Amino acid sequence: MEADDRKMNEWLQFQRELLQEKDLLTNWLSQINKQIHALQVEQLHLLSSMNTKNNTTNNRASTSQTISVPSTSGSELLQPKHLDLSVPTLMEFDEEEENSNNESDE
Repeated sequence: MEADDRKMNEWLQFQRELLQEKDLLTNWLSQINKQIHALQVEQLHLLSSMNTKNNTTNNRASTSQTISVPSTSGSELLQPKHLDLSVPTLMEFDEEEENSNNESDE
C-alpha cells in the first residue's frame, strides 16, 4: 500500500511539473509571437523607407528597379500553430508502461 501511495505521489508531482512546463512553453510562444509581430512592423517600415528612396531615385534617373522581398503576409506568420500541450493522465501513463513492459518481454 505504501508503494502505491509513493507511486501516486510521484505521478502527481510529474503531472504538476508537466503543467508548469506547459505554462512556460505557452508563455514563450506568446513572447515569440509578439517579437515576430514587432519584426514584421519594422520590416514594413523599412520597405516603406526603401520604396520612398527608390521612387525618389527613379524619378530623378527615370529608371525602374525591382526590389525582391520574400512574401510574408502577417496573417500567415501570426496564425497560431496548434501544439499538443495536453497533460497525460495517470491512466495513459499506466497503459504506456504496460506496453513498454510487454515490448521488452518479447
